[in-house]
Amino acid sequence: MISYTPKKINIYVQMAKKGLNQKTLSKKSKVHPSTISNFMNDRYCISPTTATKLAEILESKIEDLFEIQINPKEVSSK
Repeated sequence: MISYTPKKINIYVQMAKKGLNQKTLSKKSKVHPSTISNFMNDRYCISPTTATKLAEILESKIEDLFEIQINPKEVSSK
């Protein structure tokens, strides 16, 4: 399984450059505000699709905004 952990500082910097807060990022991305809040507060891992969508809106590379981790046990068992 692949997990995307937010690099919070980088995300907040890009949001500030774009003049966005979590609410406006939610509206632009069509991602529920609680989803954004939960992943930014380490309560929830987001999907690759959502991570990609947020990176596009913030005009950043996905790897600049998220730490991408692959669980080797799950990869090798398939």
